[in-house]
Amino acid sequence: MGFANQKIWDDVVDKSVHGTWDIPEFQRGFVWKPEKVKSLVDSLWRDYPIGSLLVWNRPDYLSARAALGTQSPKLWIVDGQQRASSLCLIFGLKPFWWPVAQEWNEKLDEYDVLFNISSKIESLEFGLPNPVRRKEPNWVSVRKIVSVSKEQDLTKYALGLMKSLGKDISTDQDTFSDIHSKIRSIWAIRNREIITVDIAQGIEDVVQIFARLNQQGVQVKEADVYVALIAAEHPGWVRDELLPFVRDLEDSGFDLEPGIFIRTITGIGEGKANLKEVSRDFIKSDNFAEYWQRARASITEVLKRLNDKGILSSDLLLSKNSLIPFFVLYDKFGREQKFDKAFHWFLLANWDGRYSGSAISTLTEDFTKIKKATTSDEAIKSLEEPLNVPKEITPKELYGEYSKEDFVLLLTYLTIFKNGAKDWLSGVRIGYDRTTNVLNEGFKPEWHHFFPRGKRVLKGAGVPDERANAIANIAILNEKSNRVISSNPPDVYMTRLGIGKDLLEQQYIPIEPELWKIANYDKFLDKRAEFLSIACNGYLTSLNA
Repeated sequence: MGFANQKIWDDVVDKSVHGTWDIPEFQRGFVWKPEKVKSLVDSLWRDYPIGSLLVWNRPDYLSARAALGTQSPKLWIVDGQQRASSLCLIFGLKPFWWPVAQEWNEKLDEYDVLFNISSKIESLEFGLPNPVRRKEPNWVSVRKIVSVSKEQDLTKYALGLMKSLGKDISTDQDTFSDIHSKIRSIWAIRNREIITVDIAQGIEDVVQIFARLNQQGVQVKEADVYVALIAAEHPGWVRDELLPFVRDLEDSGFDLEPGIFIRTITGIGEGKANLKEVSRDFIKSDNFAEYWQRARASITEVLKRLNDKGILSSDLLLSKNSLIPFFVLYDKFGREQKFDKAFHWFLLANWDGRYSGSAISTLTEDFTKIKKATTSDEAIKSLEEPLNVPKEITPKELYGEYSKEDFVLLLTYLTIFKNGAKDWLSGVRIGYDRTTNVLNEGFKPEWHHFFPRGKRVLKGAGVPDERANAIANIAILNEKSNRVISSNPPDVYMTRLGIGKDLLEQQYIPIEPELWKIANYDKFLDKRAEFLSIACNGYLTSLNA
């Protein structure tokens, strides 16, 4: 094991860009948000420690996360990939391991950290790009400064900033000196140092080191460790099998954590959700590939059928963990399973919150029920037994605020989707693409207040926010339509936009014009809540028929 001080520009960025360093396939992708990269810049500027990088000196290991060619790096980043990738973003140079140039170019603008040249040098203000800051000459890109190769060239850059700020160096030497000092302090980031720890153990030891670094009681971390163990036994599986599948699902609106996939595999293969209890022999087994293919097939089919029901994005789900037993259930019973009944259980489980939070023991318990069942109906019945949910949706639930009553809002959306409701302005079915008339991938509903909340309508009438935000006041539209409808009361915009009463009936909205007046808001809520509760209960009943 060796220790070394590496300069940010000459060593870390250079080695990351030119492939001297790479990341092994068991490393997760880049997940840092722009705010975190901004904080990293601030720490570098202040010369604060930013932690060490753990690099693995094994040129005989060849399984990179992204297969970019035949070059074999000398060192692999085991811990510190997020920081190394962020440093490359700060300097605007794509690291060797980043596979898609277009994605990198999109990140460059989003992660272009700025600083306010007008702030005091002892407390420079850093920020992220937005339309206002892009137009303000006092907000300067850190990237443009640290990309200057020679310190003496900073004078020319400072003169350019003076000009953009409308300053004249011949009459304002103090401002020039101030600007020059600030950009020199930013440029000094190039020479900041970070400690690297060099290890040379075999793959088994490295996986254990990776595991210990990442075991912090977070479920996703545990799954990352397990991915590393699989990668050690099946080189190329993460890169060639798992990651492409994950990316395909992300593109279709389902952004799922590694734990979802891994626990589906272990649920199918061993009936276990606690990865610490899964035997190492299971990973090594020749049957692992079979379990993966079964998991993949089940995941694909279940998500396809959820799309048909209107769940076009994982963001609509109250708990993504609830997908895991659904996948395992479908794997066992497949087409023998009555999907509507399984979907009925799935919705009730989300209503109950059965798989929210730490759901490891719950998942294992339900895996056992699925394994013991001889029919799909028997399995679903046993899965529904512990659920504690109301027998039906009452109008009272529909008076709840749409931002707090997650399940009731989801059920309202699904009921309206099932009813074939169309967007009020485009005439295209809710959840469909306007140009192709096919289901939108990753569609997120636009929640429209039938009676707008603003001063011109409910707020001006003294209606409290919690009542204005009632689910019974929420309609569902496709993208953009919600913004087009003005803040006028419905009795005004309904006529102005020519919205037909048939479109309202599709969303169980009362069609009597008298109920669209502000004075009758309470009567409107009562009737809409009644209509929606009947429709939602009818929807649930139809699934369980």
